[in-house]
Amino acid sequence: MTAWIRADCPTCGPVETPVAQVRLRLTMTDTASRTAVDFSCPACGTPVTKVLGARATRLLLNAGVAIVGSPSESTQPSGIRRIRRH
Repeated sequence: MTAWIRADCPTCGPVETPVAQVRLRLTMTDTASRTAVDFSCPACGTPVTKVLGARATRLLLNAGVAIVGSPSESTQPSGIRRIRRH
C-alpha cells in the first residue's frame, strides 16, 4: 500500500503526491525551531514549501515522510490538506 499526501499546488490547486516524494525540513536556531514540508507538484513540477504546525508534522511523520536538513529558503507556500492511502 502506497501512502499519498493531498496538498495544494499554487499553480494547479489540489494534487496528490506519494509520500516518497515529500520531505520534512527541520530548521533550528538558538531561539526557535520550525518544520516545513517540501515537495514538487506531480502535475506541473512547481516546488512547494509549507511551514507546518506540530499536528501536521506528527501526521506526516506517522505517514512515513522523510526528514532532511535545511536547504535554502525556497518557494511560495501552499497547504498540506490530508493523507490518503491507496
